[in-house]
Amino acid sequence: MEISEILPFIAGIASFLVAGGLVAWISKQPAGTKEMMDISNAVKVGAAAFLKREMTIIVPVAIALTLIIGVFLTPSNGLAFAVGAALSAVAGIISLKITVKAAVRAANLSSEGLGKTFAMAFRGGATVGLAVPAMALMAIAGLY
Repeated sequence: MEISEILPFIAGIASFLVAGGLVAWISKQPAGTKEMMDISNAVKVGAAAFLKREMTIIVPVAIALTLIIGVFLTPSNGLAFAVGAALSAVAGIISLKITVKAAVRAANLSSEGLGKTFAMAFRGGATVGLAVPAMALMAIAGLY
């Protein structure tokens, strides 16, 4: 195995480690008042309900497309589509959880100034921005 075949996995793991560190930092920040947490929980519940409903429609379509692609193109193309669809679902779940967690904490930090608010919002976005491409990179390298 050459370094060019291993490097994508190393980069993906490094991205996940940095994203995990950001999640840990975000989680340690105060979530705000009871009212803020109540609103955040309502948003989380609503977004989770949306994702659940969305998945009940997308999963059967993705399965059908996987089979169609696998039969009419090649099985490896069908597999690649299935992996991409599954990772897209995982990305949506990760995005939901981190965004809601970071948003309420950014709102709470807004009383302390723009710098702290921006840092929280940026780190929340960076978490998703690192995790999603890491999944894609590792999936492409794995399928290769």
